[in-house]
Amino acid sequence: MSHSPTLLETELARRILASAQGPLSQGIERLGRAALARPPYRTRWAGLDPGCAGLLLARKLLRQPDLATLTPRAARRALREQYALVDGPAPAIATVDETVALPSPGGVAVPVRVYRPLGNRPGGPALIWLHGGGFVVGDFETHDAACRRLCADLALTVIAADYRLAPEYPFPAAWDDALTVFDWVRREAATLGVAPERIAMGGDSAGGALTASVAIRRRGQLALQVLLYPGTDFTRSMPSHETRGQDFLLDKPLLDWFLKHTFRPEELRDPRASVYLEPDLTGVAPAIVATAGFDPLCDEGDAYAERLRAAGVPVEHWCEVSLVHGTHTMTGALRSAARATSRLHAAIARRLLG
Repeated sequence: MSHSPTLLETELARRILASAQGPLSQGIERLGRAALARPPYRTRWAGLDPGCAGLLLARKLLRQPDLATLTPRAARRALREQYALVDGPAPAIATVDETVALPSPGGVAVPVRVYRPLGNRPGGPALIWLHGGGFVVGDFETHDAACRRLCADLALTVIAADYRLAPEYPFPAAWDDALTVFDWVRREAATLGVAPERIAMGGDSAGGALTASVAIRRRGQLALQVLLYPGTDFTRSMPSHETRGQDFLLDKPLLDWFLKHTFRPEELRDPRASVYLEPDLTGVAPAIVATAGFDPLCDEGDAYAERLRAAGVPVEHWCEVSLVHGTHTMTGALRSAARATSRLHAAIARRLLG
């Protein structure tokens, strides 16, 4: 059962945030350090980054709604509002083209947004980025700043896809759309001004799951797969679903909500979705796998990295042991999230641009 803040904790938090000078991240960290020094958080959240602790408590104090208590439509709106509060600034890039709409196997157009860096030169690499959101929420707007950071920091073309969401379009609609987008980018590489042999794909959370599935179904065609705290086993059989299944943004009720909207029970074991259950991983693209220690998906992401390595796939893997799920879109509120994002971008640069 999650802990609700007491009146004393609420007053303490308000005073800390009100007295903070400078960026939001400093006030959030002060709140987190104060919480971690007192019960019940001292033991319940031991080892958690102070910024993450402050953000978790601030969400409780702000009475932000739990997405799992909302309708999908309301949850999508709430997520956009929540991300707008905590994400970092969007850096300047050259152009954003969002006029492309690809026909999907289901007959519904898949919008694609193309981000081009300043000083863009034709023939360079491209990174397709698939947003997270449990296959139910998330869109261009929730991940716009993150895509702009990738584009600006790495000076490469970034292509985002607004794939179909459940429950309106359950499994395997999003998976089919991810394939459609990759195939289109590869086919239209010359028109897009990118090198067909240097097309990478990545995503956070659900987007990481989609990326891993494309890497399996298009073996030998991706230059790199980037899996940021991915879901790889939707049977939820690994220990972190119990040890990290409450309090930490992505919790058991929210996972239940995502999965019930996306899958029939028997589909949870389909290797297209639960890529950890794919029997043969040989020949898939080199991988970057980054997980978070306070995340129920941590163990399955770590285990998938080991399975890739055992299959002979080049893997760069690390765990941000003190962070929660979703920090890629929290760089405005958490200095630790900004540092983790810089590490991720540096790894992509080594693998894709080196």
